[in-house]
Amino acid sequence: MLRPMILRRFFHLLTALTATVTGGAQAQELTRIARPGDHLGAVPTYSSGETWFGLYKLPTGFALRSTTVSVAEVANDCGGVATRLRAATSQQPLFLLNGPGLRDGPVRAVLGEMELIYPGQSRSVELTPNHWYYLQAYGTASPGVGDTWFTEYLLVLGHLQIRDTLSVPNRFGLGAFPHVVWAGDIDSDGALDLILGLSTHYAGRKFGLYLSRSAQPPGLVAHVSTWEEGGC
Repeated sequence: MLRPMILRRFFHLLTALTATVTGGAQAQELTRIARPGDHLGAVPTYSSGETWFGLYKLPTGFALRSTTVSVAEVANDCGGVATRLRAATSQQPLFLLNGPGLRDGPVRAVLGEMELIYPGQSRSVELTPNHWYYLQAYGTASPGVGDTWFTEYLLVLGHLQIRDTLSVPNRFGLGAFPHVVWAGDIDSDGALDLILGLSTHYAGRKFGLYLSRSAQPPGLVAHVSTWEEGGC
């Protein structure tokens, strides 16, 4: 019978073989993220009738619910054609997710609102009792023309003695900035996952999904998927 330590090392080896890089760097897109709504241009790789999981904000917390999606062309206020991506539920989810390890049910969330971690600040979150993580930011803020500019920005995810630098933009103003959109255990593996806003321009949005299950040790998460929305 294999000892637990051997099994853990074997699991870490398999994880390392399936992830392309460590700690927040871009990994193979095994899990996809999307956002319901009307989006300029075409939405590639998404088809009506596919089954996805919606991340819903409920009065009792957050939950994943399986749903089919519809994709259709509609007129856009900016002119031209937009792609309407919707879940087959009256309440639209915050995000749509598709990939391994997801299942219906409540999900533990520790952050569910937009939050910018300023340089020099640290934000601690307790995923489960005595299971703490922290997000810490570094960089320089200086006044600019009509805005405050951040340069050399780093966002670090920490747990115990592990520090994982996330792949986020390193220069931006307060008009559009990288921020935490959601943090919790989205795939119920007992480790922290993140959805980050990555846009640095007011016209359009960009979101990144960071999963613990795709991280190559000693990293904590890997950036597995990106969703971008154009602006007028």
